[in-house]
Amino acid sequence: TALVAQYRESSAHHLLSNTLIWQLPAVSITVSGVLVAAIFAYDVPDVARVLAATAGAMFVFAMTVAVERYRMLQLHRRLDMAAIETRLAPLGITSIPWAASQVVQEIDAGAFRTPGLYLFRIDSFNLLRGLMYGITALLVVLAGAALLDAFGADLLS
Repeated sequence: TALVAQYRESSAHHLLSNTLIWQLPAVSITVSGVLVAAIFAYDVPDVARVLAATAGAMFVFAMTVAVERYRMLQLHRRLDMAAIETRLAPLGITSIPWAASQVVQEIDAGAFRTPGLYLFRIDSFNLLRGLMYGITALLVVLAGAALLDAFGADLLS
């Protein structure tokens, strides 16, 4: 009973982490997009652009770190659940694939079919992480360009 309760808690935590891993980037990308549109589409003083782009870069970077940490916790919960499944195996409990990579292995082995799905082998978390780092870098570049504009470089005009 205790192992089943631990498994339930671990799976709930795993699912919560998964939700946060996908919600935080969506919010971050939306905020950074609105920020970039607002500070570069309107006649805003260069100093305000520098401050806003720098704050945006720090925000997106902080959210990227949060996503990485939730991912770390999610992966740990997978190990916890696998250990519980191993302990429950003598009772006839079978393992459940929690990682997409496990499902990809089942598809490759022919145990599971995905008609019409062609991009399932791409590790979407790594794409997401790359996108978040890319947005952070873009905001840093825009902040630098705005800073140079503040000193008369006229890059963003």
